[in-house]
Order: sequence, then C-alpha cells, then structure tokens
Amino acid sequence: MPQDTEPAQKTEYIRGHAQSLRYTLNRILVMVAQLILAGLLLNLIIQAFSLSSEAGVKSLAATALPLLITGFISFSNRSPDKPKNNLSLPHGMLNVIPFVLSGIWIIFLMLFTRYTVLYFNRGIPLGEVALSITLSAFIWISGQIPFKSLVGCAYGIISGLLIYILIFGLSF
Repeated sequence: MPQDTEPAQKTEYIRGHAQSLRYTLNRILVMVAQLILAGLLLNLIIQAFSLSSEAGVKSLAATALPLLITGFISFSNRSPDKPKNNLSLPHGMLNVIPFVLSGIWIIFLMLFTRYTVLYFNRGIPLGEVALSITLSAFIWISGQIPFKSLVGCAYGIISGLLIYILIFGLSF
C-alpha cells in the first residue's frame, strides 16, 4: 500500500485483508473439523473390522450411507440459475422419486435374492435372474430418462444396498 493514501483507504485496505484472513482461517477450521470426524470414523471402521468382517462391512455401510444421501441431495438441488447456498427441496423433488423407488426396489430385490438362495439352495437361480433383469432395466433406462433422474436411481440403488447391509449383513 502506498504511503500517500488517505486514512479511510488504509482502513478499508486493512479491513479487506482482515476479512480475507478470517475467511481463510474459517476454511482451515472447517477442514480440520472434517478431518477429525473422518479420522474418528476411520478408527471406528478399523475397530469393527478387527471384530469381524461382517461388523466391518456394516460399519462401512453405516458410514457411507449418510454421505451418499447428502451427496445426492446436494446434486439434485443444484441449478445454474439458483444460488449455491440456497437449499430448496421442491426443486429436486422430481429426482427424489427415482432415488426412493430404486432404493426400495433394491432392498426388496436383495431380500428376494436372499430368500431364493436360502429356500432353493441355489438350485433355481431366481435371485440372479432378478438382479440381471434389474441391471438390464437400469442400462435400458439410462438412455430414456434425464441424467439427473438416472443419477437419482444410481444413488437409490447404492443407498438401498447400504440399508440392506446395515440391517441384514452381506450373507446369502
């Protein structure tokens, strides 16, 4: 800053730098808090895997599920003409429908697959057929629906699987 500037300009200059420094420190604080939470989660996941692989997988699913849902909500509510920090669910409600339906479908599909494996002892591969039909339908609709709805389906499939793992584990 030049020496011959007025005091009001100096004050504004200092205020601008102080604001920038505050913002930087706040961003660092947010990152440190996120790292602490991630470290605690990682510690809990490692402890769960040390008990058993099933407990570890459930812990991993429990960790991933809220992050996945938060990612979906933030993705489905983004719009180029809307401010980034304005969250309004009605804008993304159309994309929530595929998310919820595909999540529920996967939970029921996994239950059906588990039932067929236990009941038919893998003699009749009905679970495999149902999963294959679902995969085929997902591939087919990828060219038929808007991308945001397709992403909603993908998030729903993964969320449904994580919910299933949380409740029933991975065993068939």
